Order: sequence, then structure tokens, then C-alpha cells
Amino acid sequence: MNISPEANLQIAAQNRTYYDKIADCYETMLDNEADNTVIRNAVEKKFKSVVTHGRVLDFGGGTGLDLKWLAESGYQVIFCEPSEKMREKAMEKKPTNPLVTFLKNKETDFTKWETRAPFVEKMDAILSNFAVVNCIVDIEVLFKSLSLVINSGSNMIALVLQRNYKKNYYWRMREEIKYALSRQPLMINVLHGDCKQVVYLYSLRQIKKASEKWFDIRSHQHLHQFTLLHLVRK
Repeated sequence: MNISPEANLQIAAQNRTYYDKIADCYETMLDNEADNTVIRNAVEKKFKSVVTHGRVLDFGGGTGLDLKWLAESGYQVIFCEPSEKMREKAMEKKPTNPLVTFLKNKETDFTKWETRAPFVEKMDAILSNFAVVNCIVDIEVLFKSLSLVINSGSNMIALVLQRNYKKNYYWRMREEIKYALSRQPLMINVLHGDCKQVVYLYSLRQIKKASEKWFDIRSHQHLHQFTLLHLVRK
């Protein structure tokens, strides 16, 4: 999908503002979701089953809810979260592990990684939990950028929203027709006070097409309102 640089910047700024605003209540919002613990445990189990050791990019790590088990499992973690307020929350709970490193504001902009890598050594794995991919409008640029910082043959575990997330049959049919005509992803607006985030709902086919130059999709598993993806860098 062709997105102008200006549009990408606007969307990224909107997302950062949204997450800065909800940082203080983000974990409470997740706790109110009945399936949150079950889903998070399933992601952890899947990740550990395919990634036994090495350097891990926690991409879109939020308030650091995965940091504890990542650090306790002995991974060397690079934490990438563009929302400064969310990142501050994660740093407050930083485990006593010298192998956890937090990227700074400019380093978290994956669209710049082609010209300025955020770290020297490539990663052995990527974790992208709880719909981070759905916050990004041009996922082809995302997968290209991620491919630059991960070793060939390494694993990526990503949890993405399913296309029927919080919408009824008639809405989906209407949006599917719009998508067929415009080739744009399905979108929903998430509101919190005066802040809005646009969430993009991708099909497995769309994700495969956007990532296929750099990644193979090895497995996909339905997990409540999510799909748990296992990709491998070519």
C-alpha cells in the first residue's frame, strides 16, 4: 500500500499521543479484558518454544508487561516503544538485568532503520505482542524494516487482531466492499477521552503479501479475538 511519508508521520504521532494519554491506565484496561492473562500466557509459551536464547527485540513493548519473563528466561532484550509515557512505565518495572536496553525516542522510529540502525548487532528474535502490528498503516514498510535488524533464519512472534474484532457482520460486509474497491485495510477508531487511535485490521493474506519478501509465515493460531503468528526471516 502506498502511503505518503507525511501520512505515516501523522499516524505515528497520533498513535504516540494516544498511548501517552492512556499510559497510566493501560494495564488496568488490559486487566478488564477477561482473556488477557490466558492470551499473554499463550504468547509467552509459543515464544519460548521457538526461541531458546539470544537477543530479542521487544517491538512495541508498551508498559513492559513481557519484560519480566523475557529477562528471567535469559534473553538479551532490546525494548522498543515509541510512546515516551508507556516507555517510562516500563522502565519503572525494569528487572534487575543488565541485558535489558531501552531504545530512545528517535531510535524507535522503524521507518528510519534503513539509513540509521538502532543497534549494532542483529537480533535473534522479535516479539510483537498485543496488536502492535495493527497500529501501523503500512505494514510492508514495517516488515522490511524489521528484516534489517534480525538474522536470517530467526523467529518473529506477533499477536494481531482478527478482522472481525468488535464489529458485526453488516459492518464487515460494508467494509469488505470498500476494501475491494480501494485496497485499503479495514479500520476502526479507538477513543479515549479526546484522543483517537486508528486500528488497522489485516487479513492473513494481507500480512503474508506484505511480509513475503523477507519472512515466511510458519504457523498461525486463533487465540480469542487475536491471531498468533510465527514468522521466520528468510
